[in-house]
Amino acid sequence: MPVWNEKFETMKRDELEQEQLERLQQTLSRVYRRVSHYQDLFNEIDFDPYSISSLTDLKKIPYTTKDTLRLAYPYDMFAVPLREVVRMQSTSGTTGQPLIVGHSRNDIEHWTELRLSRTRRLISKISSLL
Repeated sequence: MPVWNEKFETMKRDELEQEQLERLQQTLSRVYRRVSHYQDLFNEIDFDPYSISSLTDLKKIPYTTKDTLRLAYPYDMFAVPLREVVRMQSTSGTTGQPLIVGHSRNDIEHWTELRLSRTRRLISKISSLL
């Protein structure tokens, strides 16, 4: 099968898990520092975002619900300044408060990379069936 991103698609399992752990730690640190909801919640439940030391610790992280997102309308859950948001998407709000998601340039680049990788794999799989 063709490889789109050699570094990540051929990574050994232990290296991949380490990469996932580091990205999780970065994300938790970022939201704790930049999103008041998470800072308040983590302090309230005595959760230390810097205590995550393995992927099994995922179970310690509190869930974010749709209601939480609705209460933060429109931009209170953004972890980047609004000036860094390059794309916004919104639900219609037919079942309640609309949900707004903001994407930074970095988010778009990562999403594009993921989609290209998945598309390439799908095309390869379809081609092998023909």
